[in-house]
Amino acid sequence: MGQESQSANHHSRNLPSQPGDSESPARFCGMTHGDALVVFGLAFILLCLAGGRFVWHGVWGNPLVHVETLQGEPIPLEIDINSANWIEFLQLDGIGETLARRIVADRDERGPFQSVEDLTRVRGLGEKMIERFRPYLTCEPRPISPVHDL
Repeated sequence: MGQESQSANHHSRNLPSQPGDSESPARFCGMTHGDALVVFGLAFILLCLAGGRFVWHGVWGNPLVHVETLQGEPIPLEIDINSANWIEFLQLDGIGETLARRIVADRDERGPFQSVEDLTRVRGLGEKMIERFRPYLTCEPRPISPVHDL
């Protein structure tokens, strides 16, 4: 029995008597305290380097991607006053819905315009306004249809 008693004594010396009384160093994810400090220190340094690169390239005017845009040529606006609907006339700055509808109504009632100057027959369109729009207007003369002669 002496051997069993010695064996029990031997095991009791290796086991902690209280849960927090371990002689072995504390472990975090299987690492000692020193190992954990090194790993977390390296992770912190890498995080700082990555953040610094982002700030340097993103905030201080060095874009990560440079996009170059080319200026296109403006689309020429050309409206045939004898075939345009009132919506097309709205593209001209200064012509609203009422005046645009009035131009189309005049053309429908009195026949096609023979020239851009004929627009003066539309109430609300003066010579100054017509001169401002002249670069954008065309007039394809059309014969007056017999329907308008009635």
